[in-house]
Amino acid sequence: MNLKRLEEIERKVVFRDLPPLIKGYMRLGAVTSQPAAIDLEFGTVDIFITLPVGKLNPRHVAYYGLGVERHSPSRSRNDQENFPN
Repeated sequence: MNLKRLEEIERKVVFRDLPPLIKGYMRLGAVTSQPAAIDLEFGTVDIFITLPVGKLNPRHVAYYGLGVERHSPSRSRNDQENFPN
């Protein structure tokens, strides 16, 4: 595995080379765990990614569908009763 020091990493290049699914999560506001786990046997880096759905931009909620509305900060009182946290 070709490891680099943090100072040697170009953020734009790294983001460009990420898989589309991870790029999408990051654009929606996902955060990653620190530090990453290096799996030498498989030649991969494992990270935990979390997407706080309660903080999603309402524009994204409208685009991706109704199933996300119950997690949106702008949900109605009726939704809060039907879908408690």
